[in-house]
Amino acid sequence: MGHAQRTVDACVLAMESGTVSDSHYRALLKCRSVNVQSLARFLTSSNPIVRTVAAKIIGALGDVSPLLDAALREEDKCVLTVMLKVLGERGEGLEALERMVCAPNSIMMEEVITMYCRAGQADALFPLLFEKDEHLVTRIKRYINEQEREENAVS
Repeated sequence: MGHAQRTVDACVLAMESGTVSDSHYRALLKCRSVNVQSLARFLTSSNPIVRTVAAKIIGALGDVSPLLDAALREEDKCVLTVMLKVLGERGEGLEALERMVCAPNSIMMEEVITMYCRAGQADALFPLLFEKDEHLVTRIKRYINEQEREENAVS
């Protein structure tokens, strides 16, 4: 058994016992070639810390499909923020964020909108100005206006 597999196994044990931390994430990042798909089952753990670390690891090193599915079901705003952040950092995760912006989960919709705005992509939210949710429309208008003001200040 190689170093990478021992690192994954240690992470699995820590997740099972609820003692996982960012040090496990950092240790896996140091591995050159590692299969982290065995950690996907922890994306549905009852422990939000375990879900957060699993999301970071899978988002950085694994197939993001299970992470996308987990994000659609996630109800904890802190965990969802981490999931969306790591998806946004992966190229294939950006397409998923576009699909999630109209999700029925209001927390997810809010977080995705915030991420678009932080990335200076508020214009991509323009189609949502025609939604029925007045709070959402007001928030998007504010972000688009803020971005326009910032762009005008720069030029």
